[in-house]
Order: sequence, then C-alpha cells, then structure tokens
Amino acid sequence: MNKKKLSHSNLNSSITSVLAALLCIVIGMAVGFLVLLAINPAHAWGDGFVRIIKGGFHDAPYGVGKELANAAPLIMTGLSVAFAFKTGLFNIGAAGQYTLGTYGALYCAIMLKMPWYICLIVATILGGIWGAIPGFFKAYFNINEVITSIMFNWIGLYLVNELVYQNGTGPMYDVRNTRTLNLSKNPAFAQSIIPPEQDVPDQQHHHCDLPRCGSRRSDLGHPEQDHLWL
Repeated sequence: MNKKKLSHSNLNSSITSVLAALLCIVIGMAVGFLVLLAINPAHAWGDGFVRIIKGGFHDAPYGVGKELANAAPLIMTGLSVAFAFKTGLFNIGAAGQYTLGTYGALYCAIMLKMPWYICLIVATILGGIWGAIPGFFKAYFNINEVITSIMFNWIGLYLVNELVYQNGTGPMYDVRNTRTLNLSKNPAFAQSIIPPEQDVPDQQHHHCDLPRCGSRRSDLGHPEQDHLWL
C-alpha cells in the first residue's frame, strides 16, 4: 500500500514538474511577444512570433540543420552542468571546458585534417581534462569548485586566444577576417578585395575604391581614419 502511495506521489511530482516547465515556456513566449509588439507592432506576429514558433522549420532543411548545430553546444554544456548538480557539485566551468574542447576539435580538423569522429574524441578529452582540474583542487585541497571553475573559464578563454592568435602569426589565425585593414599600409591588397560599388547600392556604409574612400573621409574631417571596415 505504501509503495502504491509512493509511486502515485512520484507520478504527481513528475507531472507537476512537466506542467511547471510548460507554464514557464508559455509565460516566456507571451512576454517575448509583448516585447516584439513594443518594438515593432507591424511585424510582431508574422515576421516575429510565428517565425520563432517555426524555428528551424522556417527555412527547412537548412534551417533545421543550423538550429541543431547551434543547439548542440548549449545542450551538451547544459548536461555537463546538470550532471555535476546531481552529484552535489557546481560545474560553473562549462564555458571554459567547451572552449578548450572546441579548440581541440578545430585544431584536429583544420591543421591535422583528421576525420570528424577523431575531432569529437579530442574535444571530449580536452574538455574533460579542463574540467578535471577544478575537481582535483576540490578533492585534494578542498578548494571551492565554483571559484576555481569560474577562474578556469577565463584562463581557458585567454589560453585559446593566445594559441590561435600567436601574436598575429598563428596558423589558425586569419587576419583578413578578424581585423580592420589599414589601407595606407597595404593598399594593393585592400583594393583587390573591394567589390565593385554597384554590387552594394543604397547602403549607409559601403565599399568603394581608394580615391573615393579617401575623399569622402577627408570631407568628413577625419583623413587620418584611412581604414576599410569589413
């Protein structure tokens, strides 16, 4: 009899949790719709709320694949935090672990040309090692895992930045896509990547050839800002 009551109680608790989660989703969507109405009432429903409801199916199948690709890191890092919570620990270092794992996967894919499953294994190993360091401090020195994991988030971020950047000479660093080009230092290269002016009409900031860029910026009274903004 007690077992039946316990089972019934667990079922009610599960149903309550599911209903509470659904209620939170509905409230969040309602608040989001009100925000869309406040921002742009004319497009709040068709171009805003309906598109959010459709999600990736708005532009299937490409949209579905993009949505899965964007959601996978969030789901996996969320599971890493939830697993630690179940053991009574607080894994606040999921961002750093994800950063190190991403670097390992990208290095194996871009530099070593390894298959995707090897890159995934390497990412798992690096992320696990980075997460094990705060665990080591907690187990052997009783240092709070919240503090160490947060610190290792930033250590991992700057470590990966340095490994990729390497003072601008890193093999994984593409200066053409990550920096504002200085036209005065490399005008020939800048001229080669500027598309024709007619390709981008009616834009507030558009590409143009070097003499026109210089004359327009000089007219604005900022001749020293001779840069191409990408």
